[in-house]
Amino acid sequence: MNTNAMDQYENCPSYGSFDVKSFSGSPIPFTNNNNNSNNNGFCVMPPNYNNNNSNNNNNSNINNNEKLEPEPTLDVLTHALHTLYKSNDSFQRKLAEKWLILFQKQPIAWEFCPRLLLESNIFELQYFGASTLESKLKNEWNECNVEMKSKILNTIVSVIQNSTKLPVCCVTRISVTLTIAVMYTFPDIWKNAIFDIIHLAIQQDINTLSLHDPSQNHFNTDRLLMVLEFLSILPDELKKQDLVLCKYNEIQKELKLIIDKIYKFLLSVLFLPIGENLEFIKIGYKALSAWLKYMLPSNGTMLQSCFEISFTVGQQKVSNNSNKNNNNNNNNKNNDNNNNSRNSIGYPLIDSLALVLEGSSLSIEGQSNGSCYIEAFRYAIEQSLSIFPTFYNEATVMNQDDSKAKPIFNVFVQFISSNNSQLFTTDLIHRCLNLLISFVEIGSRETISLLFYLIDDFKTHTMLVQQDQNILKFFFLKLLNRFLEVSMYPNDKDYCPIENGTNPLSSSQNAQFNGILCETNVDTLLDDDIEQFRCCSSDCLMNIQENDIIPKSTFLKFLIEKLNGFINEKCPHWEQYESILYYIYAFSGGSQDGQLEYVPILLNIIPLIPIKSIPLIRTSIKLIGRYASFLKTNTDYLGKVVSDLLPALSHSELIGSAASSLLSICISDKCSSMLWPHFNQILDQVEPTLLGPHRSNPSIVLVYKALLHILQKAPINELSPPFTRLIGPVIPNIAHHIPRPKSKEHYNQLLVQLSILYSVNEIIEYDEFATMGPNGELTSPSKHPLYPFFQTTIPIQGQLLKHYKSEFEIIDSITMFYRYMMLYFREIANDFVDEILQQATQSFNQYPIASLLQIISSIIIPKLQPLTITNIKNSISLISNTFINTLKSLVVATTTSTNTNNNNNNNNNNNNNNNNNNNNNNNNNNNNNNNNNNNNNNNNNNNNNNNNNNNNNNNNNSNNNNNNDKSNFMLDFTITPDITKDYLNLLTKILKTSPQCIEPNIISTICIYIIYNLTDLTKDKPTTSNCCLFLTNCLSLNSGKLQIGDPNGNKVLEQIKNEMNALFDSDPKHSYVLVYNILMNICWTPTSIQVTQHFSDVLLSFAIGYPNLLKLHATNILNDPNFLKDKQINPHDKHSFLTNILKSNSTQVDYRSSNNNNNNNNNNNNNNNNNNNNNNNNNNNNNNNNNNNNNNNNNNNNNNNNNNNNNNNNNNNNNNNNNNNNNNNKINY
Repeated sequence: MNTNAMDQYENCPSYGSFDVKSFSGSPIPFTNNNNNSNNNGFCVMPPNYNNNNSNNNNNSNINNNEKLEPEPTLDVLTHALHTLYKSNDSFQRKLAEKWLILFQKQPIAWEFCPRLLLESNIFELQYFGASTLESKLKNEWNECNVEMKSKILNTIVSVIQNSTKLPVCCVTRISVTLTIAVMYTFPDIWKNAIFDIIHLAIQQDINTLSLHDPSQNHFNTDRLLMVLEFLSILPDELKKQDLVLCKYNEIQKELKLIIDKIYKFLLSVLFLPIGENLEFIKIGYKALSAWLKYMLPSNGTMLQSCFEISFTVGQQKVSNNSNKNNNNNNNNKNNDNNNNSRNSIGYPLIDSLALVLEGSSLSIEGQSNGSCYIEAFRYAIEQSLSIFPTFYNEATVMNQDDSKAKPIFNVFVQFISSNNSQLFTTDLIHRCLNLLISFVEIGSRETISLLFYLIDDFKTHTMLVQQDQNILKFFFLKLLNRFLEVSMYPNDKDYCPIENGTNPLSSSQNAQFNGILCETNVDTLLDDDIEQFRCCSSDCLMNIQENDIIPKSTFLKFLIEKLNGFINEKCPHWEQYESILYYIYAFSGGSQDGQLEYVPILLNIIPLIPIKSIPLIRTSIKLIGRYASFLKTNTDYLGKVVSDLLPALSHSELIGSAASSLLSICISDKCSSMLWPHFNQILDQVEPTLLGPHRSNPSIVLVYKALLHILQKAPINELSPPFTRLIGPVIPNIAHHIPRPKSKEHYNQLLVQLSILYSVNEIIEYDEFATMGPNGELTSPSKHPLYPFFQTTIPIQGQLLKHYKSEFEIIDSITMFYRYMMLYFREIANDFVDEILQQATQSFNQYPIASLLQIISSIIIPKLQPLTITNIKNSISLISNTFINTLKSLVVATTTSTNTNNNNNNNNNNNNNNNNNNNNNNNNNNNNNNNNNNNNNNNNNNNNNNNNNNNNNNNNNSNNNNNNDKSNFMLDFTITPDITKDYLNLLTKILKTSPQCIEPNIISTICIYIIYNLTDLTKDKPTTSNCCLFLTNCLSLNSGKLQIGDPNGNKVLEQIKNEMNALFDSDPKHSYVLVYNILMNICWTPTSIQVTQHFSDVLLSFAIGYPNLLKLHATNILNDPNFLKDKQINPHDKHSFLTNILKSNSTQVDYRSSNNNNNNNNNNNNNNNNNNNNNNNNNNNNNNNNNNNNNNNNNNNNNNNNNNNNNNNNNNNNNNNNNNNNNNNKINY
């Protein structure tokens, strides 16, 4: 941006020189913005602004020259929006959406926005116009030239001057737009922006507003809504600081000078008659709250006035008749507010008053710097303690209105969250805590949830932590007691209570599980909102317990005493017992210091609960699973608990919790060791469940895992029989599903059975010492009891890969099986590696799925057999072909329609093109024809300008060549990000572990594809990271940093390094494109800092490995005035960036040499411009210079182009073609 031009804004006249009344009759100035001399409104641009700055930044970067078809009109926009929101045709909706998005990017959209808003009564058109104006201003302001900014500001001014009849939601959007405009222009451009806007809503000077005699205040209510919306949005946006290049510090400094006048205006709005102006007053409260959060008044007197007026107005009562009149008067202003009637009955401004106090409380800690502020805040707190309890009781008990209760509740949460010791004495904190407890005892779940943030972060509030521990203990126990009440199961549902049972976990209750419970089909799951409340509340109190705010056993002791009291009183409501057991379950997680002493008490009193239900039993079962650390040291309880859990596995409502608790117990080494001698008896009890109707239930996998943990403790010579008994039935069940299952139930059953299989590899580990012979010698892995298991299952897995090649869930399960096998059973897996490798390779070639590459990656270790190395090498070659061909096919599929459109456009622009030519040739011919015409025109210019013109032509030709080169290597790695990630991880692991498993030219081939597509990677951040990391590792080979322990592997690394060097030596364009694309991404492409770091790592590795190439190309690119010339990047910044790049470990002589080469190259380019152009035209277009002279020759040349392209395999440069052919001789992609 031209700073000299912006200085002219200082001459902008102030608001006071204009007549407010003339706003209503002002025209819409979107067609002629040069005449700013009229006084029909406030002016934000100097009168001579456009004439003086017409030559500055004439080219706006936001212009999108893509032609819209059809051209935009109000009728076309109406039809497009109707199609988008009303059409049942998804294809038509997508076309309409695409057209509307493209329209919003056009410069003409600026002109349409006021027309959509002011010339139409259709809501969708008006809202689209408001949203478009907001979006364009936020995203395009910084890229607009000065003239364009002048037009935009005048457009916004015209809209706000004529916004009196817009719907409320459109007014809100316009207010947001106005806020953004003010933030960009205030105070240096639009000096009086705040006052100018406020004066739209008042019929007098702001200085004459009176807070003592409100009758002297006169408002323009037609524009008051928009002004109040603006004032409520502005402080929030200033706090966010989301806009780039916005001068927030200067805005804040200027606002401090006028802040009291803003408060004065807002307070004067509160004095409006409430019956007719309720909505204005509520928005005034909202704006007042926002400003109190952002910036307090300049003195305590004004702050005191804010609180006094807010309390006075906020306690006004509105009668029903006034409410009806208010609704009738504002019907056209707020049709979509359905809650007006309810909110205006009684005391409609109490929630607004609470909002103001909540906002002010957030400023207590950060902005209160004087005694005057302290007194004002104390007044507000005392008034709150005095009046709000009555209103809270009315809202919760009488009206059950959370919309009023929640703001009041939150006021006191914010009060006690403050760390201001000057304001909050110990006594005041106690009063607030006691009041909150009284609020909690009658509040709803939603209201009480507002405490979670305070409790979660309690330890950071030093004033609260320092309170007497007995007070804090009393406070938190009151909270817990209320949590128990509001998190119970609703008592209006039938959860099948059981009257005649004694122990919900007792094995003697088999009749119950097979009788009443099994016949229950009602839903016994807890409501989602109650479940979420339980989780959040228990987590918060757990933080209190873990941070030692109160003694750790406080909550658990309280809950057990409460449970015991209910039992003694024979409470008939099972919901109360269940709620207590849930919170005991929650507090029993994590550290169990001081808790284990209560476990025997629980185990003894739970059976005494006089009434049972499925949810109660389920929670009891989950609770038992928490105490594995207790059970491992108390064998008497272990056996009883397990025997009580097993019957629950046969019940569909209880199997999940029972299986989970059983697993948590068996994971303990001591528990599983004690249970191993009883394995067969346990299996006898659960076998009917494992082989019965529940075998497709996912919870069955947890049961198998629990039993496998017990089996893991078996001696190696005793493992085979129980293992065969447990897993043997699973294998035929899996084989039964080959071929594909006929129903979803069978498919789910297959997934469950596969999960059981990989659980074997996950839990049972191969112990080579356990297979020693009598003399200490290691026996063959084939003697291991699990060897036959793998021998049987691996061929079945291969069959599944063939029949389920596109089923991701099944492929993932098989992947997990093989990965765990390679990790824990490597000695056994070595006998099956080649078979597994063949399965994964064939499956990937048939249907590429990322997880299959993980199987191959798990096979690769430093020391492999020669045959396995050969097989892996062949596998990687096949997979690489499949990977590249897959990406190529996807690129072709997505670009076919684009090429067709380009072909049509080219034919329209140049009549000399042959219609029979293919699209690519048409594009190239047109580009080169244009270049030739440019050359001819430039040659006719003065000799003094020849060099500059030649440089431009050379750049154009170079860009065309680069585009042609890129088309030969075009791959979109982001289309399949998962496959890209696992494929590159696989290659990286080979490089670092066993390089002899790959052909060297594969690495260089993948690198060249990444290099030419670097600018497209930013569409997906993970893909950017993976590709840059791989390229960084490959470029680092030249520095010799990557070495492994295997000499043969290092030889292959040397070959790969030579391939990389040959890649850059054979064609300098490859290294040029690498540097160019990296610099483009770093210098301009909008990316996150993390993504920029990835590109910087690539540049660093290239600088270390190839310093001379980097210096040469970076110097040429960054010294080129056309590089990023449209991006308004300071040339000094480019020079500084180049200087930093050129700092390397190489000698100064090399640096000077690279500069000399650069100058020579530039001279050659200038002197031999015609030769370069001729060469480019011969290589790419076969003498297309004759196109302008002879149509027949043009047709022949185009035909020759087609032949040349076919012969050259789509390579446009002969030298590049030869290099690519050499690569293709090594491996075909």
